[in-house]
Amino acid sequence: MIGAAGLGGIAGWRLLQRTGDQQREMMSRLPQVQREQQAFAARMASKPTAEELVADYRSLKVALTAFGLEADLGNRAFMRKVLESDLSDANSLANRLADKRYASLAEAFGFGDVVPVSSSVVSAEVSARYLEREFERRVGETDGTLRLALYANRELAAMASRSSSDATKWYEILGSPPLAQVVRGALALPASLARAPIDTQVTAMQDAASRSLGLDGVGDLADPTKLARLLDRFVLRASAEATAPTAYSGALALLRGLA
Repeated sequence: MIGAAGLGGIAGWRLLQRTGDQQREMMSRLPQVQREQQAFAARMASKPTAEELVADYRSLKVALTAFGLEADLGNRAFMRKVLESDLSDANSLANRLADKRYASLAEAFGFGDVVPVSSSVVSAEVSARYLEREFERRVGETDGTLRLALYANRELAAMASRSSSDATKWYEILGSPPLAQVVRGALALPASLARAPIDTQVTAMQDAASRSLGLDGVGDLADPTKLARLLDRFVLRASAEATAPTAYSGALALLRGLA
């Protein structure tokens, strides 16, 4: 079984951290997972257009799962427009969407680029992302909080290492609803903050991160120790509130489309 052997809370999180790599390797050898990857690789080898990709249910499922967008599997016309977005155009669909996972998807496939991305490069990148997301999905079947922590661990580490400004990184966190939920939870900020103007949300997160964790900015999360402290706080708070029916339900609902 993929997950934390029935353990929840911080104990389950520690077990998952110790055994995660081994569990990922076991999962990658499952026949169903290998069939999905092989089918996707074959489709990409044919150099499909965006229209052809969205018409292939199995390949589209792998692609969307890889970017956490599986809830859009039935929205084929919309996803075609996202994939065909010209990211050099600020007014293109993927750039206008607040959730930046769509822009990441469009960038990975490069259908809107003047010079298309190599199909072999796309296949390798998307397959690696798919394996990680599929592992998270399976963990989430037994513990949604641990799934969120895994997601945030990967995404925040990558974001912290980017060269963009600290303000941009905070806006990117808010542009990813699951990440915003995790960070708000870790910093003990109310869910109602999501209804405030975005600049107010950024300021509140910056102040709480400095006060609670001593962070000077999102870039500090490139330090594994500081990132681990934030995620531990999220898991601990989620566990403490687990008896409340609505605890973290917003974040889990956002990710439930990946199941």
